[in-house]
Amino acid sequence: MSPEDLGKLDDEELVETQAVALARELRSVGCNLDFAPMLDLHAHPDSPVTRVRSFGSEAEKVSRLGLAFARGLAKRESWRARNIFQAMATLPSIRIWAQRFFGAI
Repeated sequence: MSPEDLGKLDDEELVETQAVALARELRSVGCNLDFAPMLDLHAHPDSPVTRVRSFGSEAEKVSRLGLAFARGLAKRESWRARNIFQAMATLPSIRIWAQRFFGAI
């Protein structure tokens, strides 16, 4: 299921479940890194880049679903999200969310 499809369903539990499944598959082939989905907003309807790779055009929804995806990856220790949150921890809003979902960073 694509990020676009998941965004249309707007179901955090399903997104987290999808991330757990992806992390499990990545681990099965020795990979512990994932670069998708992107958390850009799909702001331009004709954009071929963001259309299927983004959870949508609403910042709040993309944030919620992105965090659900990160939680799913973290459950299987396939890691991208914690490192990204650590890198972005200088941004106050990201720091608050990261601390809420991952503890101290």
